[in-house]
Parts: sequence; C-alpha cells; structure tokens
Amino acid sequence: MARKSSLPAAIFFILTIMIAFAGCAPGERPLGPGGTLSDAVSRIEPEKCIDAILECYKDCAGPDAVSKYADILHPDYRFYLQPKDMRPGKRPFLDREEDIAVTGKIFANASILLLEISDGEWYELCDFEGLPCEGCYTTTRRYFIIAQFGEGGRIHRGNDTVVIVAFPDPDFPDRFVIRAIYDIDDD
Repeated sequence: MARKSSLPAAIFFILTIMIAFAGCAPGERPLGPGGTLSDAVSRIEPEKCIDAILECYKDCAGPDAVSKYADILHPDYRFYLQPKDMRPGKRPFLDREEDIAVTGKIFANASILLLEISDGEWYELCDFEGLPCEGCYTTTRRYFIIAQFGEGGRIHRGNDTVVIVAFPDPDFPDRFVIRAIYDIDDD
C-alpha cells in the first residue's frame, strides 16, 4: 500500500524546478553529443560514475565489488526513496553507509542480479541544495533491475526513473563521484 507524505512531494517539486532551471548561462546546452572539444572531458567524466555502478553490479560476486561501489559515492551521498518505499517514522533517504550496507547485502545474496541504466545527457548544475556547486552535473535516466535471492526464489524487478547528481571527488578533483540519486518514478 502506498503511503502519502508531503516531504517526498516537496523533494520531487524542488528537484523538478532545479532540473528545469539547471545551468549557469542562458542557452546552455546539455553536455552530450555535438558539444565542442572543450566539453569532451566534462561530458565523459561524470558518465564514468554510471559505468562504475554497472561494473559493480555485473561483478557483484567479486571480492572488491562493495568497496568499488563505496568508492564512487561522495562522503555526503544520499539515495532518496520513492514515497511507496519509505517506512513510517524513517528518513526519506538512505545515507552513504546505509546504501553501502543494503547494496552489500544485495551483492552477497543475489543468485541473479542484472542492472541496466539508459543512456542520457549530463547538465551542469550551478548550485545544489542551495549552495554553489562548481563542476557539478545531473542526469535523468531510466533503470531496469532484476534480482533473485536464492535458487528458485522470487524474482524482483524494478523499472523506474532516477535523477543522478555527480560532484567532483573531494579527494581527487579530476574524477567524479555520485552525490545523490533521486528515485522519482512511481510505476
């Protein structure tokens, strides 16, 4: 049964406004195909975050999968839940450590695990959560996930939309990490 809360609706509204007005200059275009040569590094680098997530899920049984996953998350990372996934009395998001723990359990217990993330364009953000944000980017993507826990166990499927926000890594400014993911589709 879906639970209604005004906080997730407010988060979604703010995020929608933020995306609609994202960008630092009038007429700025997405960092996608057709950009100039000087755009090339910015266009490619945030995408490596998504590539890294996909690689971790693909190699979820590997000994370093969870640590590699943790390595692509910003220290202040949050995963914002859909209203239907929130628990009463709990926060509307998972923080970095909670997300890593949940992902570790998925990696350790899944007999089948497949994650696909659609292609998309990155847009520059000038601010995030009301603070200036230099070199930050956002993208909206569809994802599809299948997970089965134990041979013959129930198969779980997800097919939703997420907004991903990438920041320069505080420890290695030449690389990007994921600052936030907003699971916004309520299929």
